[in-house]
Parts: sequence; structure tokens; C-alpha cells
Amino acid sequence: MIVINKKKSTIGRSGRFSKKFLYSSNDSEEPPDLRRSQLNGYKNGSSYDIEIGWFMKEEFPKVCTVLRDTLKDISDFIMSSDDKTSLDFEDEDSRVNFKATNELLSGYLVLEGWNISTAELHIKFNVQGRNLIKTQIQNNPLKLEQIQSIFYYCSEALEQLDDMLSAYTSEEIDLDISNKILDVVLNKLRSAKDQLVKPNNVSFESNLQNKKIFKPNLPNDVIVELKVKNSAIIITSALIQPSNNNPKKNTPKSSRSLTSSKSFFSRKHNQYFEILEQNSIECKPKKLETLCTLIQNAYSIALSCKEKNIVLQSLIFDK
Repeated sequence: MIVINKKKSTIGRSGRFSKKFLYSSNDSEEPPDLRRSQLNGYKNGSSYDIEIGWFMKEEFPKVCTVLRDTLKDISDFIMSSDDKTSLDFEDEDSRVNFKATNELLSGYLVLEGWNISTAELHIKFNVQGRNLIKTQIQNNPLKLEQIQSIFYYCSEALEQLDDMLSAYTSEEIDLDISNKILDVVLNKLRSAKDQLVKPNNVSFESNLQNKKIFKPNLPNDVIVELKVKNSAIIITSALIQPSNNNPKKNTPKSSRSLTSSKSFFSRKHNQYFEILEQNSIECKPKKLETLCTLIQNAYSIALSCKEKNIVLQSLIFDK
């Protein structure tokens, strides 16, 4: 079994990183650069074998330690508001105020874990005769399923990393096995990144269901959509009305959201709807920006190690 150190979280109260190196500060020597251009000299002789041995016994275990720490940080970071872990954050890291330049959408929200626990929205429309709408999220939080999925992907990556490392002794780990371990972690992290870069559209039915979360109740012809994209939460308000026109047949009903279509079908109401007006704004809670940085950090570490692994494997075949 490979033994990896379990270090204290590297995130401070402000959500900023303290210095986190791939190699510990007490290393006596800097690790050699493993890019192909500098490895050609290792093809023949003992230097190449020494390099393989150093990678497997020194670098790979340290990479696994850093990956484990970072994956644990991600899980603790998302759940910190519920489990009260050592990752404490100031209120300003969870709360963000927003106001559209056209002043049609403004307010604030508080992000805790994968939930918007508290929010206040002021909604206006250009349509003549519409009054200002004030509504809140208080006792019934709105769940952001993308952040919840990120938590599960990273938790699975951490669990599978520990399981695979426990299955082998340090002597049994070779380039092939280490490559498989890195692939497992990278696949999970890639899925987590996809939740941010390529978010699933929130269905129109979900938006109708989420109307119940807002108090006072939203008017029947107003819906609000909240979803994550990159390091931002996109808030969209829309004014809708029943329609007799069918949406385009080539647009799957399940994928229609406020930002991807102008018309919808509600199974609950057995009715088509169209958007008369919509307004959107991006807001960036510091906690969400830090979460994105954590995920990218873990992905970059794993990918860099895998690239070195591939170079070493290619030199074996060329030898």
C-alpha cells in the first residue's frame, strides 16, 4: 500500500490559498524536468532506470498526496456551511450583491454548499403597466444541482484514489498502474469541470416548480432561473404568456431553458408558453470562484503527472 500524507487544508478563512507546492518544502533537491527534450539522454544507461525509479518512488506518491488533499479540500469546501469543518469563510465570501445595468434585475444571494440559502430579488420589466416585483428565498433553499454533482464527482475521485492506492504496495506500482490511477481521477475531475463549462439546461418544468421557493409568490406569468456557468451564477427573469404556437420540432423539450429557447411546453399545464421579455445577470460569489480554482488545480496536477508518465512510457518502447 502506498502511504500518502494527509495534510491540513490549504485554504484560509478568506477563501484564498496559502502556498501549495507539488513538492514539499523540505525536499533537498529540485525534481528533474521530465519533458521529452530533456529525457533523450536517459534512453541508454542507468540514468534512465534511475529516472523511472525516482518518478515511481518519489514524485508519484507526492502527486497522490497533493491530489488527495485537494479533492478533500473541494469536498470540505462545498460542505463547510453544513458540517462546520476547518474551512471557515466570512459572510462576504458567500454573499454577493447584483444589479443589472438596465436596473431591471437586482438584489443579493447567499451561497451555502450547493444551495442558495437566502436571496432577495427585485424584478422589473419594460412592459408598460408592470409593477416592481420583490421576492425572497428564506426558509426553503434553492438547490444548484451542478454544484451537488461536482461534490459527488470529487468525492468519488477521492474514494477511488484511496481504494486503488490501498490495493497495491509501493513496489507493485509501475507506470501502467500509476497511469490507470491518474485516468480514474482525471475522468472524475473532467466530469466536475464539465458541470461548470457545459452546464445542463434547467428545464422549463423545473423553473415552474422552483416558483414555490420564492416568497411572496411570483406572479403566474413570471419565472426565475438560476444556474451555474464557469465561476458565475446566472440569474434570469422572464415574462411568459400562453401560446398556441408549437416550438421547433428539432428542439428536445427536456433541454429547453430560459437561455436556450423562446417557447416551452408545460406537461403540468398541457400548454405551450412563449417568452415576452427576459433579463439576465451574472454574479460571482467568492466561494464559487474558489471552488473553480480548486477543481482546476487538481485537474492540472493530475494531467501534468500523466503527461510525464506518458513520456516515460514512450521512452521504454523506444529503448
